[in-house]
Amino acid sequence: MPRGVVRRPRCSMPSGRLSLPAAALLAALVSGCAASAPVTVTPARPLESTQAAPTPRDGAVPGPGGEAAGGRGGEETREGRGEKAAVTTDELIALGAELTAALESGDVEQWLALTTLTGEDAQQQRDWFAGVHAVPMDVREMHPTWLLERDVDGPVHGPLVEFSFRHQVTGVDAQPAVELYEFTLERVGTDGPYRIVGVSGSEDLDSAYPQLWDLGPIEVVETEHTVLIAEPDSGIGELSAALDAGAAAVLEAFPVEGVDRMSVTVVDEELVATVYQESDPGTYAGFVVPVPASPVVETGSGLPDVVTGDSIGARLVVDQEYAEDEWGAYDEPAGGSPVMRHEGLHLAMTLRYPDDIPPRWAVEGFASWFEVTGDPEVLASHEDWYRVLTTEDDLPDSLPPSGYEEFFGDLHGEPDEESGDEESIWDEPLEDPWWDSDPDVVELAYLESANVFLYVDATFGPEVTAALGDALHTHDLWLDDDEDLDALVHDHLGVDLDELEGGYVDWVHDTYGR
Repeated sequence: MPRGVVRRPRCSMPSGRLSLPAAALLAALVSGCAASAPVTVTPARPLESTQAAPTPRDGAVPGPGGEAAGGRGGEETREGRGEKAAVTTDELIALGAELTAALESGDVEQWLALTTLTGEDAQQQRDWFAGVHAVPMDVREMHPTWLLERDVDGPVHGPLVEFSFRHQVTGVDAQPAVELYEFTLERVGTDGPYRIVGVSGSEDLDSAYPQLWDLGPIEVVETEHTVLIAEPDSGIGELSAALDAGAAAVLEAFPVEGVDRMSVTVVDEELVATVYQESDPGTYAGFVVPVPASPVVETGSGLPDVVTGDSIGARLVVDQEYAEDEWGAYDEPAGGSPVMRHEGLHLAMTLRYPDDIPPRWAVEGFASWFEVTGDPEVLASHEDWYRVLTTEDDLPDSLPPSGYEEFFGDLHGEPDEESGDEESIWDEPLEDPWWDSDPDVVELAYLESANVFLYVDATFGPEVTAALGDALHTHDLWLDDDEDLDALVHDHLGVDLDELEGGYVDWVHDTYGR
């Protein structure tokens, strides 16, 4: 039931979900079914009938060129190096225009003609090109946006250039999104054109790299409210109705202007860890990552600027086995996939309020409330699991923590042996607090946060709860103070924050006291 991790402030905070314990799933009984949705499956296969090269799936993060550090080009570019002409801005812009023309034409040979890649590197490019054409897009462009190095050390001599893949997934992106690549270029001959001899991706999560199309062949399943991206022959079509229903519930309750669908990468736990870059397999059942958006491309005397404002898009990643097990354990809950409801709400809030950092109990509690209220049996499972993890003596006496570290640390602390006072593990921050925290304690933070909103629901009704949760996402812990939060709560509930806390504590003790 736990999810959530914030790597750094603002637009770099995926909202993740740890895998539910088996006990929580086994508590689910029988409920209704999600309505089915029309499905279109589009395998993204190599565009030439050649044997596909083996695709790395062991946690390495290759670029579209195949190797984790980028492939290298053919011998013809290394002949007659001599005194080669230095790269110019105009040449880079011209190469970007040629790459864009190839993307727009859909001709992979036109694309490959702009590289000197061969063998596995060329095959990886074919798979990538097929993948980004299998995903429905209204925009596919490639722009040079940063000269990283003028001359790369090693056997290839040429510039290392950041290229932005500007693309707009149909129905998903209100504005085109951006994924960043690093292309190593080398001039053909002394003064011939530059060609791509190596491809890699940025290691920064903000770069939106890697997407599944960077890792090998993909297939795409389109429904009314989702664009699902998976490995070929994954069987994802069988789960598509559940994910569609969960996304539909979110977008109906919390619409996002210009967004009718959600981009969902559905993969096994190994690839969940690979796409996240820093997690261990099995850590996450799902998470949302904001991606840079590009409403316009600004040109001038230098390289184009494709990210000119604060607009963002979002991509969702879900562990397929987890989602399937959850869906089956709850016997197809009426509200759609619970993990999709939870992560879909994170996605909607990320897009609605991209610049704010709400209290952590509000972020996770609101998503958990929306998740468990989708079906009575999912809610019953939440209640049963909370009883398993608590006793009458350790029911909460305050709201869950607002800060990230406190939320994922030891909520109640351990008594100091000398004074008897409670102390937090955060008195001496752990080097890696997420994994060193007790999983039950982390899980309890989610359950208690959900209970805050279940209390509001029971006391003020679901419409007020939805409005409060939405409004709490406009609060910024970095910029706003407690008085602002107090006023926000009062505007929606007619009580201040202390009264909300007191009512919640009383409700939990009345509901779960033995």
